[in-house]
Amino acid sequence: MKKYVAGFLILCCCFMLFGCNAEEKTYDQKFLKDFKQGLMNRWNLSDEIIFDSKANGEQFVNAELDQIEKYLTKKFEDTELQEKAIGYINLLKKQKDSLKYYDVDYIKHNELWNEALSDRSKYIMDFINEYDLKFPDKYKEFVDEFTVRAETVQENENLKNQIEEIKKTIQFEKAEQSYDYSYYEAIVENTTDKTFEYFALEINLIDSNDVIIESTYTSVDNWAPGQKTKFEFSTDVQFEKYEYEIDYYIQ
Repeated sequence: MKKYVAGFLILCCCFMLFGCNAEEKTYDQKFLKDFKQGLMNRWNLSDEIIFDSKANGEQFVNAELDQIEKYLTKKFEDTELQEKAIGYINLLKKQKDSLKYYDVDYIKHNELWNEALSDRSKYIMDFINEYDLKFPDKYKEFVDEFTVRAETVQENENLKNQIEEIKKTIQFEKAEQSYDYSYYEAIVENTTDKTFEYFALEINLIDSNDVIIESTYTSVDNWAPGQKTKFEFSTDVQFEKYEYEIDYYIQ
């Protein structure tokens, strides 16, 4: 009887051990540790080499990718952290992909690289703030730089969204007819928290065949928050609709 009991207990232990081994491991903390190390590796490189070639750019990106690319296929307990990890890794890949243009189209490379850099800044500050990552004092300058960059990116995004809201309110109405000329105007309020050195509408007048038949322009200078202004244009052509792009500059 004792043999049967002992055998049963051994069998139960085997099932328990197998069950524990069968549980899928999660990598949240390992990712955060390697993410931090990858950043420090990249920052350390900046003290050793200058980013003045495609090869050097690859070294910078690989300093991080070598640490965290493996987490693209790992399981996380925190699904939000997993999404951010994948997003960040893809931004590193975007920077790496931009390097193929380094020697043939530097402007395109620079545009793609900086787009990814702006988004990386937001991710880095999210990881630091939300997961309480601490860096040695020697990296304070880098952390401060990304803090400012992330804040600037966020401010620009907020302003872009505010301008989109202004755009929804711009509706030109015919105000006057004088001989062959029609005069149009729109009263618009600056609902942002910024003063625009200038704020311009570049308008295309379009006929029923979707052909641009005339382009015109209207603008305002020193447009403060809460102020209303009148945008206006005149034309002697008959148009079906209008479309416009916004151009602006702030202090």
